[in-house]
Amino acid sequence: MACLDEQYDIDNRRVSTTGFSAGSLWSTYLLVQRADYLAAAAIFSGGTGVLTGYATPAYKTPTLLVHGGSSDVFGGFVFFDQRTEDLYANLQSDGHYVVICRHTGGHTMPAGGTTFGMEWLFSHAYGDGSSPYEESGPTGVFPDFCTFP
Repeated sequence: MACLDEQYDIDNRRVSTTGFSAGSLWSTYLLVQRADYLAAAAIFSGGTGVLTGYATPAYKTPTLLVHGGSSDVFGGFVFFDQRTEDLYANLQSDGHYVVICRHTGGHTMPAGGTTFGMEWLFSHAYGDGSSPYEESGPTGVFPDFCTFP
C-alpha cells in the first residue's frame, strides 16, 4: 500500500477487498490477516476452513459474504457454502457488522452481484468498523436473499 500511495496518492480510507472463488480465498486471507488496512470486504464464494483458517481480524471490518448454497462446490471438495458460513459465524462472534447473501446458483456470481458488491464497498470508509447500513438498512440494490443484521 505504501508503494501504491506513493505512486498514485490513493485514498487510504477507501481500501477494500473483493473476489470470487480463489480470489475470495485471497480476500478472506486479507480480511483475517490484514484487516487493519481495509475499509470493507465483499467475499463471493470464499470463507474459512481447511485452506484458510480463521483468526480474529485486527480491525472490525464491515463484510458482505455471498455463497451459492449447497451446490457452491469447486473440484468436488471445496464447499464454499460451509466455508462462508464458518467465516460468517466467526465474524459475528467477534462483533463485526456482517451481511450474508445465500443465493441458490451454485458456484457462480449471482445476478447483480457486481452491482451490490460494489455498492457495499463504495459505502464504507476506514474508521471505527461501523456500517452506514446499521442505521439505514439495505438499499434497493441488494437482493432479497441477503440478510442484514
